[in-house]
Amino acid sequence: MKIVYLTLATLSLLAPQRALADNNWFIKPFLGVSQMSDVMANVNNIDALSSNADIMLENGNNVGLAFGFRYNDVLAVEFAWENRSNDAEIQLNMGGQYNDGHYDSSLILINGYYYFNTNSAWHPYAGVGVTWAQDVELELKDENNKMTYSGDGDNGFQLFIGVEYELTKQWAAQFEARYGAINNLSLISDKAPGAFRSLDYETMTAQLAISYYF
Repeated sequence: MKIVYLTLATLSLLAPQRALADNNWFIKPFLGVSQMSDVMANVNNIDALSSNADIMLENGNNVGLAFGFRYNDVLAVEFAWENRSNDAEIQLNMGGQYNDGHYDSSLILINGYYYFNTNSAWHPYAGVGVTWAQDVELELKDENNKMTYSGDGDNGFQLFIGVEYELTKQWAAQFEARYGAINNLSLISDKAPGAFRSLDYETMTAQLAISYYF
């Protein structure tokens, strides 16, 4: 994690800046398809049981908004907010199953981009970022019960590659594949007993974004 922070700081401090007239600032809405790995968690006192739980996740979606600064032709940084949602089935290994659950998150991201020079409107790039969990929520739901467990404040990282297509001097489209991870989450509820612990939150995302430079 320290390497990710140092990389972003180095990009910010060492990159020569373009003139402000070159439309350095950008705003970028994005959306995509979210694929998450199935996870196992330690369960403490849920349905009066303490054991493990298998959380099986289906494909979902993500949507967000980024605001950033393009230092030059090859380097950029951005601050972003993202919401992600995936349907889930939760199986408690000592008994109990919830087939209509959800695994949702609101994340704050700081990303650094490196663009590869080309002589065309297509600009491939790679990047690295840090993640802060504003809220991660697991909802257990069946015909009779609904319980929500949540946590926040955990840190993670992400890696991504993509390509940006320059539509005009101010507009660009991005196509991107992204991997993200937050490890060892703990989720609790203020209305239901028990807790989920040692949860990993790993995501693979294919997303589309539109950037406006100003």
